[in-house]
Amino acid sequence: MHTHRRRLPRLAFAAVALLAACSDDAASNRKLTGVDAGGFGDPIPRGRDALVGLGGADAGDGPIDRMDQGSAPTDDAGSAIERDAAGDARVPVPDPDARVPVPDPDARVPVPDPDARVPVPDPDARVPVPDPDARVAPPPDPDAGVPPPPPGITDVPCQSGPGSTLFRMHWFGGSHSADIDVWEAACDYSIAPNSACSALPICRGGIGCEVGVTDGGDALALEGGNQYLQIRFDVTGLFFERVTVYMEARGMNGPTDFEAWSPLYGPLVLGPVSSGFEYQAGAFDWTGFLLPGDDPDLTALRITPENGSLALHALELCLE
Repeated sequence: MHTHRRRLPRLAFAAVALLAACSDDAASNRKLTGVDAGGFGDPIPRGRDALVGLGGADAGDGPIDRMDQGSAPTDDAGSAIERDAAGDARVPVPDPDARVPVPDPDARVPVPDPDARVPVPDPDARVPVPDPDARVAPPPDPDAGVPPPPPGITDVPCQSGPGSTLFRMHWFGGSHSADIDVWEAACDYSIAPNSACSALPICRGGIGCEVGVTDGGDALALEGGNQYLQIRFDVTGLFFERVTVYMEARGMNGPTDFEAWSPLYGPLVLGPVSSGFEYQAGAFDWTGFLLPGDDPDLTALRITPENGSLALHALELCLE
């Protein structure tokens, strides 16, 4: 047996649905105005096509028309909320056409100016260097304070005192002829007879008289009264202010005086020279007995013992 279920026409179902929508139920008859249109999460129909079945698209007195005439929903800041066709609020997304600030490729980026002048040492600048032509102060002169030698005299320092040596001699080795250490007189030294420049021991005792030596040949032995040493020299062209004679001698038979004689100015008696086994070094001023411009034929120094005997080891004449 077949049971046949009766089918209602589809139109009848539509009518029933329409009557349910127009029910007097207060909950179903709410006015859709402002934010009361629909519940949270319930999509609100949008567009005039959504009014089909609710009075038609041309119905202008329905609740939906009154909602459309009101103001659009706003966010908390008061800005209109844009919604899509489904009623969902549209989340703002970046506009792909919006211009994003990017660095201007043509903007001038500050870069060091390649033409800017960087301070560098000037290669042409003059660096202070010692001037090779500058006069450098000479070092301290070890002989400062020593008077310069007389003009025309070789600068041979006086060995025994200040000034320069005109001549210096000593006896050594057994000969009665002196060893000449320095000779700076204006004439050449010679022991030839009648030489104007010489140092000779002379004995006035007649034939066979001879001046001997003592102390093993290291000193000339001058016997008092008739033996002497005569030195002839020349000071032509020399200029000086002081003359000093230095001697190393000893008395052979006790203290002995001696005479320093000049053919032009006479004698100068000095002494005594002490006796002993060692030579006594002494000096005497002979400035008044030798002057610049003296006659070369009469310029001489004669040393003669006054009493006793004199052993003469060395003699030096210096000019200042």
